[in-house]
Amino acid sequence: MQTRLLLLVSLILPAVVFGTYLSTASHQFLDYDDRVYVTANAVVQQGLTRAGWCWAWTTFHYSNWHPLTWLSHMLDCQLFGLRPLGPHLVNVALHAANTLLLLLVLHGMTRAIWRPALAAGLFALHPLHVESVAWVAERKDVLSTFFGLLALGAYLRYVERPRAVRYVLLLAAFALSLLAKPMLVTLPCVLLLLDYWPLRRLAVAPAAGNEAISRPLPLLRLVLEKVPLLALSLSSCLVALSAHAHEPLLPSERLPLMDRLANMPLAYGSYLRKTIWPVDLAIFYPASDPRAQWKSVLAASLVLVLLTELAVRLRRRQPAVLVGWLWFLGTLLPVLWLLAARVLVPSPCDRYSYFPLIGIFIALAWGIPERVAAPTWYRAALGIAGGGLLLVCAVLTQLQLSFWYDEETVWRHALQVTDNNAVAHQSLGTYLFNHGRTAEGIRHLERALRIDPDNALALHNLGLTRLLGGQDEEALELFRRAVDNAPRVGRYQDSLGLVLALDGHSEEARACFQEAIRLGVEDAEPYYNLAATLDEEKEHEAAAAAYAEALRHNPAWPVEAHRRVHALLSGLPPWSPCPRLVLWRARQVDAANGGHRPDLKAALAAAFAANDRMPEAAAATRQALAMVHDGDARVVQRLQAAIRYYEAAASKSLKSP
Repeated sequence: MQTRLLLLVSLILPAVVFGTYLSTASHQFLDYDDRVYVTANAVVQQGLTRAGWCWAWTTFHYSNWHPLTWLSHMLDCQLFGLRPLGPHLVNVALHAANTLLLLLVLHGMTRAIWRPALAAGLFALHPLHVESVAWVAERKDVLSTFFGLLALGAYLRYVERPRAVRYVLLLAAFALSLLAKPMLVTLPCVLLLLDYWPLRRLAVAPAAGNEAISRPLPLLRLVLEKVPLLALSLSSCLVALSAHAHEPLLPSERLPLMDRLANMPLAYGSYLRKTIWPVDLAIFYPASDPRAQWKSVLAASLVLVLLTELAVRLRRRQPAVLVGWLWFLGTLLPVLWLLAARVLVPSPCDRYSYFPLIGIFIALAWGIPERVAAPTWYRAALGIAGGGLLLVCAVLTQLQLSFWYDEETVWRHALQVTDNNAVAHQSLGTYLFNHGRTAEGIRHLERALRIDPDNALALHNLGLTRLLGGQDEEALELFRRAVDNAPRVGRYQDSLGLVLALDGHSEEARACFQEAIRLGVEDAEPYYNLAATLDEEKEHEAAAAAYAEALRHNPAWPVEAHRRVHALLSGLPPWSPCPRLVLWRARQVDAANGGHRPDLKAALAAAFAANDRMPEAAAATRQALAMVHDGDARVVQRLQAAIRYYEAAASKSLKSP
């Protein structure tokens, strides 16, 4: 009977996950992080290649080292191209697999059915997990947890029958989890908790638990058993710290370290509140200043202490409550500590709760009091309550998924449910500006800077709007401020170099492009900009070498830039007022292709004309005409007409007083 029930639940839960998350099939990529991981990452877009494989294992790109995650994104591009449908469905499939694995692991450890089903159901449907599943860039969450749960399953098999090969499988699954994301570095401690309950391997383990697993062992023996796992955790921590040492964003210096540590109870409290009442969830929450919320810090600390004391008091009657609570606290601790000590003021991002919340779900599922020979009405009431809870979670998850459709919806929702969110304003403003809603986009960018005058990304993106609007002096000032606030971000150095190059300061521009390249920007644009600068300085051999290096980094970049030139020449908003940028890009595209394509020469001629340089426009068109085959009569006529127009315009300009 139990086997049939387990099979039924094992079929229902993954189906429910797919049914709930099916709407993500129509969702779009987000510029926020998806750009870094997929849509603007030339290495990833090439699919699984030897060069990509080497890059995945050696790069600290975006201040992370997670080669398995990079390889999974490369496989997506290999299979689905740049269509968001595939990556979204892969995330959903991994979440469904994680739900099934959690169910099977909890059942294997406890021999129960309905409590594991409730915990796995909450894991599958809780709205806090939407961010990890619906966001392509968070592949690392679902992938790391997949291998982490496989490690738990391998550990269960090892405990049932200790064998070297089973321990090797445990090590391999744990290593793969860390290679996807170093979130689960505390997994050896989780295994010790499971030794206490439900495996009852610890000599002081409670009476409740699985009696068929193993005989109790001394604590020292169990700790020594975890030493190879702890060595993997330590190695992963060291690599993660090395990666964050390359953090492009400056470590937060707005608050002292002790203030940032004081924010940790607020983060824990926020996760607990959102677990119980999962509304007003957002992709990004503004960091809070604990000095302005010291009462909340004290209250959150008191709640954590009281809940810990309660879990300890219940350890004999309901040991799962203590295990689940410590699972939650311990698995969240590394990420909150890293944020506090190395990067930013802790901000309770929903994605960090993906694995830790399993502890809360275990505590809830097994915290329901046992009743010997429970009457039918009691079992029915529990079933209705559990089903109702899962239904509410499913409805809230569907609602939350609707806010993740695209860049605009996710940031507009964030602005609705948070206050003074500079990141949301600058992200929405950038999206609107890039999609032709110039005025509204600039308003949001300016609002972001009113909230946070040192927001480097907002400074940079507002600088782009000024550059494209022909306001070079303002653009230069904004780019300089962005570089001052985040000097290790190559993209900001590249943009500063671009405006300097357009203004004729080629030496300073060249230094900026070289610095952008030194900082390890994966985008090929700094290489092309450096090559163009060398061309301007008549260093043609060095420019040719730089173009070759640029093409090696991203062979598709000239095609992308050619599209930009056409957009600029067509006057599509917001591009129309920047003729010098048109010429800069057109020259790059022509030079990168060796100057042998007539269509690119014609575009270069149009760019010269947009800058009122008619003689050069006519000369470039003659070069294009010389490349056209005699059979292309229509093209020849069009180019001849363009030459006559440019020569007439040049003659008229010479005759003007």
